Amino acid sequence: HYVLNGQKIWISNAGFAGLFTVFAKVQTPEGGKKKDKVTAFIVDAHAAGVRLGKLEDKMGIKASDTRAVFFDGFGRVNRASRMKPATSAHRRRR
Repeated sequence: HYVLNGQKIWISNAGFAGLFTVFAKVQTPEGGKKKDKVTAFIVDAHAAGVRLGKLEDKMGIKASDTRAVFFDGFGRVNRASRMKPATSAHRRRR
């Protein structure tokens, strides 16, 4: 399982979302060493440990419900919630 901690700011339409796609770095063993990889998770927006910040007061795009999203030790995200296996972070292919 995984535990998500942290925040993301300026999320458009966060107040209307039922699910979030969350990208997070995870450590995975590779070649005898632990490497940081980026993995995507599906997270229920109404789950315990997920909370929304205040509505941002913007100069433009007033119709967009823009807020921060906080993950306060968001419980056990099981491996089935991963969208895709971990891949190397920021790897450029030639």
